[in-house]
Amino acid sequence: PAVEETEEAPVEPTTDAPEDPAPDAEPEITDQTAQIAALEAYAQAERDSVASIFDLYPGVYDSVEVFTAPTGSLSFEYTYTQAMDKDAALEYFEGIKDQLMAQSNQTVFPAMRVFDINGPLDVTYTYLNPDGTLLWEHTFFSN
Repeated sequence: PAVEETEEAPVEPTTDAPEDPAPDAEPEITDQTAQIAALEAYAQAERDSVASIFDLYPGVYDSVEVFTAPTGSLSFEYTYTQAMDKDAALEYFEGIKDQLMAQSNQTVFPAMRVFDINGPLDVTYTYLNPDGTLLWEHTFFSN
């Protein structure tokens, strides 16, 4: 038996095509999600290198932690093994603030860019006594 061919009617495009409800919303969410993931990846790389700090300064720090915030901030928190005098610590850290800023500009911020972290960058350094009391804290911003 012969197969009969039938011709189908062409499909006409509709004029009532649904509009994309928010064409810019998805890329923005994707970009924000990508930025958070990139920041977390960089923070993990820093966490993986914490052992070198203990090697460089044996017995000085009880812990060194690296935190991120959804705002795109990076924080380093150093807890000393031995209690320090708060006034002496303040004087010391204020004296090296320019060095920490230079380190941020020359090392931390460029490394964050390598991880494709965009926009303004900031990093906070926090130093604590063993009991958790704050000795010094400062946030540096990329220029």
